[in-house]
Amino acid sequence: MTPNLGQGACLALEDAVELAALVSAAAGVDDGLREYDARRRPRTQRLAAASARAARVVQSEGRLAVALRDTAARITPPRLAARLGARSIAWQPPPPPPRASA
Repeated sequence: MTPNLGQGACLALEDAVELAALVSAAAGVDDGLREYDARRRPRTQRLAAASARAARVVQSEGRLAVALRDTAARITPPRLAARLGARSIAWQPPPPPPRASA
């Protein structure tokens, strides 16, 4: 994960919550790990790819590329920028496990 979306630590926290929930709810650790991988892989791969694309833009070199990048950043409406970033923060934690009755 490149640092261009600022999601590395966020994803680590999400991973910890998901892993704890899935392993504790599964019949066994192996089952929980398989479910964890199936649930987390699509989101983390999508964000890693988006971060890599952002890196190519942010780290552009050359007068024309830099001018285009800076102009695009300056004229992008704030609502559009927020909408583009919304997917990276759209994670919801899993529901808590049912409480054991006393």
